[in-house]
Amino acid sequence: MMALQLRVDYIVVRMKEYPFLTRLSSFTARAVVFFFLFSLLLFFFYLLGNYQDFLDSTQLFLLSVLRLALALELASGAYLAIFLVRHCVHSRRPFVLRWVLLVLSMTSCGALLLALQYIRAWLRA
Repeated sequence: MMALQLRVDYIVVRMKEYPFLTRLSSFTARAVVFFFLFSLLLFFFYLLGNYQDFLDSTQLFLLSVLRLALALELASGAYLAIFLVRHCVHSRRPFVLRWVLLVLSMTSCGALLLALQYIRAWLRA
């Protein structure tokens, strides 16, 4: 009878969890990191290609893939910001480091996207 009582107390005290949301939040955070690092790598290859005299078609391809990666990083960053707001309100913790890293990532990718638009406009002229 005592074991049954403990089991019932365990069920009552146990909170309902949504592991899908936790995994999805973790997935979006990893996607932000992946797209950020991928964008930096593509930008490095573009700069390297300027000095190594890559073909113009290769340079334009790198710029178009970089633009796509930056757009995906900003979209996943916005999605992660929504999850962070929800998680901060739910757990009543600020998660300062995650916010700082997200803001740094999104501002650097936004600045890189603006610079990319300038470069593309300059190449067309």
